[in-house]
Amino acid sequence: LMLIDGAIAAQQAESSECREIPPGITAWSAAKALIYSEGGTL
Repeated sequence: LMLIDGAIAAQQAESSECREIPPGITAWSAAKALIYSEGGTL
């Protein structure tokens, strides 16, 4: 859960600093972080 929380915090920090990033990219980044945190691979 700490990895997920860290990823979410990082995404929130990015979105607040750079509004030019489309929501889909941050959502995909969060999804990848979730997959990796569970030991999965893409």
